[in-house]
Amino acid sequence: MKPFTYHAPRSVEEARSLLEQHQASCAVVAGGTDVVIELNEGVKRPEHVIDISKISELRYVKEEDGLVKLGALDTFTSLERHPYVQEHLPALYETVIHVGSPQIRNLGTINVVNASVAGDSPTVFLTYGAEVVLKSTRGERIMTIEEFNQGPGNCQIRPDELLTEVRFPAPGKDEAVGYFKIGKRKSLAI
Repeated sequence: MKPFTYHAPRSVEEARSLLEQHQASCAVVAGGTDVVIELNEGVKRPEHVIDISKISELRYVKEEDGLVKLGALDTFTSLERHPYVQEHLPALYETVIHVGSPQIRNLGTINVVNASVAGDSPTVFLTYGAEVVLKSTRGERIMTIEEFNQGPGNCQIRPDELLTEVRFPAPGKDEAVGYFKIGKRKSLAI
């Protein structure tokens, strides 16, 4: 692993500033379940690692103005345990309870930035008609999950941007979204 400078911002503003300053060579760590592996294997070799896991303002589940809003640092476990998710978002609930092991669910976030082919959350967000909210010191961009995810390992986030939220229309009482995982791999295999 190449040596790097470690940063642990405590606010979105501080993270945005660090991203602007170090965008030429940085990696953002949220839960670390993907990025830490890439760092260890030398796939990523940044000069700066920005660990956003301490930014508490990015941990929330709320319904507001007809939208369900999920903070980018919500873990699969926090979503699994959230009463709103259990009661109103059965497809998301079924998704998060089938992600990896308990250890992965405790650390792994809804962050869709890695555009992993093994990721479960982008699919359910697509079915809910989700958008992502990206922030930088230049402002905010909002795009659909379809626009954002451009294929395996490729998403439309700029080097100075931070994913802060995934949001989608709150399902109405006459709507339903389902989730059923089909595949040869077990939940603990990639």
